[in-house]
Amino acid sequence: MNDRFKPDLTLFIITIFFTFYFLFYLGNFRVGYPIFGFLTQLGKFDDFFNNYHFGKILPSYDESYVLSPFLIAFFKFIPSKLKMLQFILFTFFSLFLFFKALKFYKMKKIYILLFFLSYPILFSVSRGNAELLSSAILFYSLVLYINSDITKSYKYFLISCLIKPTTILFIFIFKPNMIFSNMRINFIFIFINLISIILIEFNIVLYIDKYFAMLSNYKDAYVVGGGGTLFNNSFYGLFKWYTINVEFFNMTIHDAMGTSKVLSSEVVNSTIEYISLKLKTYSSWSIYVIGFSSILCLMSKNFYHKILIISLTSILFFSPIASDYRLIYMLILIMIIIKDSHNFEMTNFEKYSYLLLLFIIIIPKHFISFWILSPSEFVPMTLNSLINPILLSLLLFLAFLRTIKNMIVLKKFNN
Repeated sequence: MNDRFKPDLTLFIITIFFTFYFLFYLGNFRVGYPIFGFLTQLGKFDDFFNNYHFGKILPSYDESYVLSPFLIAFFKFIPSKLKMLQFILFTFFSLFLFFKALKFYKMKKIYILLFFLSYPILFSVSRGNAELLSSAILFYSLVLYINSDITKSYKYFLISCLIKPTTILFIFIFKPNMIFSNMRINFIFIFINLISIILIEFNIVLYIDKYFAMLSNYKDAYVVGGGGTLFNNSFYGLFKWYTINVEFFNMTIHDAMGTSKVLSSEVVNSTIEYISLKLKTYSSWSIYVIGFSSILCLMSKNFYHKILIISLTSILFFSPIASDYRLIYMLILIMIIIKDSHNFEMTNFEKYSYLLLLFIIIIPKHFISFWILSPSEFVPMTLNSLINPILLSLLLFLAFLRTIKNMIVLKKFNN
């Protein structure tokens, strides 16, 4: 890595500085969960330890807690007596895999250190979310791909999907002929999922029925409801805030902050109906964007552009709730741009603009919150959930333009 990468290091150090500034700032004012739970004992490691409880009772018609079939089967049968030791092993293995990927990728030690001090890593560890492990495996898969070990990369990608299906869109970085030529690996992946489902619920049809019931409950609690507003980076959070508070009630942020938090039953019912209607519109947009991103990735010859588009699309549009764990994708993207910026075919201005926006995205911005309308009450939404979707959308739009431009230039050159 030569001297021209020094501005990247400067930006990264500034990012870490502001990360810890806001961590200590919020901690000093004793801001607890859910605004910034990992500063206190409230909510500490809950995502990991809750898996032992829900693993025993899922699938269920009454729960909104959603796990992959593999994780449900794992936590259904694993003993919980040594769960703290298991959490330590889970965290150590995840961070070790990140370290291994970064070393294999030949990142400088200072970047590796700053990587582990960044907000997405700290947040994921503090919650003990499985996204920490799945994203570590995904990163290792991407590094293997960059180093031309495609088949092994595909294996690690499928392992990542076993843990968190939210990584599935990254399948578009692989060429179709490579996917179909590895049918044995695909069969093993399907077989593991099938065995997991049978171990959970021998009646597969009943499992599927219960699974969709859990998704419906999750939608009511987090998507239509207000449970997903604090740490949401998807475009839906921004979309929901605007349509309800501005379009429906014609309220500004200032108005929302001063509004009573108790709603009448008529307002509750009309809000539920309104959000459900708007959710259908958002879902249609998501399908169009995901479809367009997928087509671009299939047509593009540039692996790095594919990573850029899929990473941004996964957070913004793959699901209505994209918690701060998924900001690790942006952290991975920063590492790849720093190391292989020449392969993105960007100008220096574009490169540093991307890096600057990505660094802003991974800095915690929960120190300002305001109230937005949910179906049953007003719930808090943070500055993080307002700014990040805007910046991510801007980056995705620029990625679309850059990829299309490169494809046109390449076509003219070939002709």
